This record gives sequence, structure tokens and C-alpha cells, in this order.
Amino acid sequence: MSVLAFERGLATNRSPRHPQYPTSAGHLEIVIGRFRFVIIAIAVVIIAGFAVLSAQIWLMNARIDQLATKVNAIDAAYGVKLEEIKAKVDAASTKLDAISQRLPAEFNAIRAEITAQTSAIAKSIASLRGLAPSPPTSLLPEPATGPKPAPLPKPRP
Repeated sequence: MSVLAFERGLATNRSPRHPQYPTSAGHLEIVIGRFRFVIIAIAVVIIAGFAVLSAQIWLMNARIDQLATKVNAIDAAYGVKLEEIKAKVDAASTKLDAISQRLPAEFNAIRAEITAQTSAIAKSIASLRGLAPSPPTSLLPEPATGPKPAPLPKPRP
């Protein structure tokens, strides 16, 4: 590079190697000022973002508190009713257990009573007729006494 080109570069405040970049102190102050503006703008955006985010978190926390209050109120209102229902179900279960324990004894007593009454009725009828009690009859129908089907013919070999 010649001395003349170097002097020409100083005269125009441009670097001889990179003519698009300024080399004077005034230009550097302008670039640094713009850089500071960009940094400050980024900082403002970050701070605003955190402010919006914290406001949303605060609103969400308030809504969660409202929901928790409603759930506690519902639990208090229905919790008492559920306890009452549970007590009634337990009482009914106890009564059913007592009944289920008494049922076999009651059924045995009823069976013995019916057997005694049936036996008394049978003896009374037999004494009126002067006969011994007849043997018990089957309640099943007797098999039909019709013609038997003809046997199938045997196949011929």
C-alpha cells in the first residue's frame, strides 16, 4: 500500500484495510452510543417480561387460593353429610348382619312347624278314614305309554 493511499484513508477517516469502518473517535462514540441503546432496550424488554410473568403468577396464585377456599367449603359442607350417610350405612349393615344370623334359625323353626302341622293333618285324615297313611306320591309325571317307534332299518352292505 502506498503512502498516498494511507494518507487518503486518514483524510476520509476510513481504515486503509477496511474502508467501510470509520476510524475516528467521533464515529466510535456514535457506535458505542448505539450499542448502549441496544443493550438498554434489551434490558427493558427483559425487565418488562419478568414484570408480566410475575403479574401472571400472582394472578394464578390468587385464583388457586380462591379454588382452595371453595374446595374447603364444599368439603366442610358435604363432609358432615357424608359422615352422616356413613353412619346410617354402618347401622343398616349391622342390622342386616343380625338378620342374616337369625334367618337360618327362623327357617329351621318354620320347617319344623310345617312338618308338625303336615304330620298332624295326615294323621287326622287317616284316623277319619280308618286307614293307614298312604305312601307319598311322586309329583313327577309318569312316562307316556304309547306305541314305540319302529326300529331303523339296518343298512345293507
